[in-house]
Amino acid sequence: MAEVEGDDVIDRLTLYKALWSVGAGGGRGNQLGRKVDDITEMMNRNMVTITGSMENIKNNQDMGYIMEKLTALQRQMDRFGDQAG
Repeated sequence: MAEVEGDDVIDRLTLYKALWSVGAGGGRGNQLGRKVDDITEMMNRNMVTITGSMENIKNNQDMGYIMEKLTALQRQMDRFGDQAG
């Protein structure tokens, strides 16, 4: 199964909703429309959550990099102190 972007799913759901409400849906078009709206809203919330999580991961990776550099700097300063004293 091919990977599908979240925005692609939302676009497809919106298209299905429009097609269903215009044609074959009959009296069920409104019910399907509400379901599509619910799914679209859920997808939007999940995309925001995923995006926020990805930003947190990047921030944590950046912090890890900074901590590594600070540790290396501390070791270097310790060596200079040992040489001077």
